[in-house]
Amino acid sequence: WQDRVSVLSAAASNKYGTASLHVPGSNQGSASIMRTFGDDYPSFAVEVPTIPLDSRLDDDFDFIKFDIEGAEPLAMEGMVGILSNNPLIAIEVVGTQTDFINYLFDFYDVTEIGTNGDEMVVTRADIHKKVWAMLVLRSK
Repeated sequence: WQDRVSVLSAAASNKYGTASLHVPGSNQGSASIMRTFGDDYPSFAVEVPTIPLDSRLDDDFDFIKFDIEGAEPLAMEGMVGILSNNPLIAIEVVGTQTDFINYLFDFYDVTEIGTNGDEMVVTRADIHKKVWAMLVLRSK
């Protein structure tokens, strides 16, 4: 697998720059460049570089999985070349990401992966009602 995996010390985004990565002390796996954590979740911020993935990866992908705590729209903007090859995409979304969810339904055939692992048909209204969902995107 090591010849197929690249670890980049940067946040996926739509441009080169920097961003504050907000890291909650209790669950560092939910660190995000898109949100801060309230007083209920003590956190700290680290400045990290941001990069468009098109600039660092070749565009020959069959499958891409995203779970980057709300930065999925920025990452997709930064990988237009990769996405032009129509890979299968698994992506986590939050129901309150209204514009992004609408974009996904406009440009992709969308299904949801349920908690049991089954893939099921879903509507955008279903997703808007959820706290979060793991979606599968196929090019239309």
